[in-house]
Amino acid sequence: MTSICMDYGTFVCTNCAGIHREFQHKCKGITMSNWTLEEVDIYPLLPACR
Repeated sequence: MTSICMDYGTFVCTNCAGIHREFQHKCKGITMSNWTLEEVDIYPLLPACR
């Protein structure tokens, strides 16, 4: 399952998402997570998404 590290705006695999979470980074699965409208609206503003 592909996730997004919300702190960096990067796509990461499941294993890397687990490592990011160990550093208290917020990661969300792109298909299995519930996304709020605020998260969807802010996603294009994340650093790696420009």
